[in-house]
Amino acid sequence: MLVADDLSGAADSGIAFALRGMRSEILLRAAEHADGTEHADAAWPTARVLATDTDSRYTDPATAGRRVADVLCRFGAGRRLFKKLDSTLRGNPAAELEALRAYAPAAGGVLICAPASPRTGRTVRDGVVHVHDVPLHATDAWGAERTGPPRSVAQALAPLPVTAIPLTEVRGPRARLTARLAECGARGRLAVCDAESDADLRAVAAAGLALPGTARWAGAAGLAHALAHTLAHLETRADPLAHSEAHTTSAHRPGAPLPPGHPAGPRSPAGPVLAVIGSAHGVSGRQADALAAHLPHTLTLPVSAVLGDPPGPLASRLLALLRTGDTLLRLDPDAPVDTAVARDLVGRLGRIAAPAASAAGTLILTGGETARAVLTHSGVHALELLAEPAPSVVLARTREPVPRHVITKAGGFGAPDTLSRIVATINSPEEKP
Repeated sequence: MLVADDLSGAADSGIAFALRGMRSEILLRAAEHADGTEHADAAWPTARVLATDTDSRYTDPATAGRRVADVLCRFGAGRRLFKKLDSTLRGNPAAELEALRAYAPAAGGVLICAPASPRTGRTVRDGVVHVHDVPLHATDAWGAERTGPPRSVAQALAPLPVTAIPLTEVRGPRARLTARLAECGARGRLAVCDAESDADLRAVAAAGLALPGTARWAGAAGLAHALAHTLAHLETRADPLAHSEAHTTSAHRPGAPLPPGHPAGPRSPAGPVLAVIGSAHGVSGRQADALAAHLPHTLTLPVSAVLGDPPGPLASRLLALLRTGDTLLRLDPDAPVDTAVARDLVGRLGRIAAPAASAAGTLILTGGETARAVLTHSGVHALELLAEPAPSVVLARTREPVPRHVITKAGGFGAPDTLSRIVATINSPEEKP
């Protein structure tokens, strides 16, 4: 079971398991409404891996901790537990990991934390997160946040007790690393592991899975992929035939281009593409510019209109555009967004997009909060994870009677043409239904 603080995080960690033949689904609103259990029960018969979005990235720490604790109490019994962390340590990692530590303490087991995600340029060296080899605190990765970034993983997790596991130990003999992790568990300390490559993360995963107790995990998408890879390898050794059969219906290898006609590729139900870009990250802005050049319609809304105007007329304008072709909805890139109103802004954007989203064949949603707002206002409660067209870009399918496809991406990832290339693939003759 994976617990993430936003939807894109649930997707880019959960897809790691789907890509290796483990049917995976995201449950939205699990910690928010009393009827969350109903939707979870609907997912359990077919999903081996359940990912939940607690929507706690921008709540206060106490609320974040309560939401994680609630989700664990409802759905965590008897499950391997993974707390998804933002690769740049945004959100409330200390409060949420404290909730994970406190859950079923009698079960024991060490909590292993490795927030690196090398495929997207996030590494950890000497306990410090680096973004493309630059220390996190020297980058603009927190440019849209209300506070500055932590200078180390330990600072982000304070006051939790942590023990740093340096690269020399991660890359040393596996038995020694396993013993080091066991020592951390015995002393009640979090093991915070350095990692600069996928091989480093796989070494951490293998050492943790070799422990006699059940380890609990915390990390970004990189650790999720390492854990899924290692589990799949262990299962192949235990039962080669069963694992081979599981992979006949699984998705393509992580981050690889989707071949035309691939069963988990972006072939979508008939209908236009609606892209909603609500992330304030500069990477998303450049991707929106490139996408606008390739779509028939772009509706750019002033922040003041989204916050102050009735949503109905704006929603009608968007729906009218979508009925005549693929459409991009974005905020005015030149208008600054006050962080104090950012959450309200995204919620209103979701209400504006909802009628068009219900009429689209494929949704492209950038920013975890944006994706959640659009989907929940459209009545979507669960997603089945299918494929990864590009690193940390996830293709999913809604669980409705007439399913549609949803592509999610965190705001800070990807090249400027990431989204436009995906739309070109969706609209290619080979991919049309």
